Amino acid sequence: MDNTDEILKRILFAKDSRSLLKKRLKDEGFASLSLSLNIAGYPKTTKEIATFFFLILEQFKIFLLANRIEIANEYNQLDEAGNFFLCSIIPDNRTIHSIKQLCEDFEDHHELGRIIDIDVADSEGNYISSGKNKLCIYCGSYSALECMRSKNHSYEDIRKYIFEKIESYLIVQKRDKVCSQLASLASRAILYEISLTPKPGLVDFSSSGVHKDMDFHSFIDSTAAIIPYFFKIAEKGFQFTQPLSYALPMIRETGLVMENEMFKVTKGVNTQKGIIFLMGVAVFSSAFQISSKGSFSLAEFSDFTKEIGLDVLNELDIKNFDTTHGKICVEKYGKSVGGGARQEVANGFSTAIVYGLPILDGCKLEKLNSSEKHTILLNTLTSLIANSNDTNVLYRSNLIVLEELKKLASNTLNSLSEEEKRHNFEILEEFCLKKKISPGGSADLLAITIFLHFVKKTNYHDC
Repeated sequence: MDNTDEILKRILFAKDSRSLLKKRLKDEGFASLSLSLNIAGYPKTTKEIATFFFLILEQFKIFLLANRIEIANEYNQLDEAGNFFLCSIIPDNRTIHSIKQLCEDFEDHHELGRIIDIDVADSEGNYISSGKNKLCIYCGSYSALECMRSKNHSYEDIRKYIFEKIESYLIVQKRDKVCSQLASLASRAILYEISLTPKPGLVDFSSSGVHKDMDFHSFIDSTAAIIPYFFKIAEKGFQFTQPLSYALPMIRETGLVMENEMFKVTKGVNTQKGIIFLMGVAVFSSAFQISSKGSFSLAEFSDFTKEIGLDVLNELDIKNFDTTHGKICVEKYGKSVGGGARQEVANGFSTAIVYGLPILDGCKLEKLNSSEKHTILLNTLTSLIANSNDTNVLYRSNLIVLEELKKLASNTLNSLSEEEKRHNFEILEEFCLKKKISPGGSADLLAITIFLHFVKKTNYHDC
């Protein structure tokens, strides 16, 4: 017996084993449905095919649930015939033919439906036929049966075509999943920062701090306006193939659209320009790294961010550059002190990584209760205020006031008791109100710190 005969024998044995499982459900009086893949040639499964199969199975189960088709007695089997799923159908008032039609609809509307094979059998074990012949997956011009009988295409060509289709599909699915995750984490991080109450001089749930033109709901409104665009930035990062020094205009293009949406809902008030820029870079850099490396590393993230921000500070040297708050601070205090958000990007978010992340990484933030989260997040914010050259403060005051603010934040952070910490924090709050300063740059860095904490704890190998 040659190798081909041996392979065929093993495949037929696997199919017999599947038939026994189906018979067991029939003997118990159940109608059943099964899911498998039409894979030409051998072997019938690989790591990529298995990933594709379980992705389709997840989609199919959601489809069944959405259509109120209840299943039970689930079997997942991997054998020589490939990946295989079988389950019983819990009876309801629908006919077995209507269930078969729904399964046909799932196949017909799926972009790779011709690879998917869903069989439905009634409680007597009779297979329900749709009465239709599937089109050939390779040419799409004739039925699969006709092409097979006429040998219109070689198994090698069909197999190669199927693998290319599955590979492309998995790439798109991974891209969409990663980008959705990153957009969600960015949104959560921003909402965590906004909701933190109290914050010295800043807008929070119960106070507008030193601001007369915005409140908590202004930030909720503008956050809702900008959230949809983080997916687009992540998508750009995931698909980016040029040197990272060319990335900034792409990020900025979406960022400017986000700013316009922010100004629409706030009626011209700048609530979140800083975080649009910082989070845009962070999301892009994260997506780029996960796409190119398959995982997330904080060190590489920082290096990638530095590459993206290579010339971001030098833009301020251009003579006809708009006179922004950032440019004024740089002209007055130099790039190292007055560089603000641009300096943070150029430094690879070093302030967030060195002075923020260690506090969050030292706890399991997701498992803390609301009070515990508040304490950890407030400590993180206080540490960032104590260690960042916040240009929101510099622009509205001077270097002396900034240094005093940092000293008061440091005193609060290093308090020896909770009572002393509360007292020092009150002094910090009063100082901000008295000097009419709002450490908004530090608040933005808090959101970045939270985002990085979440990203580090997400497993991207399963995407």
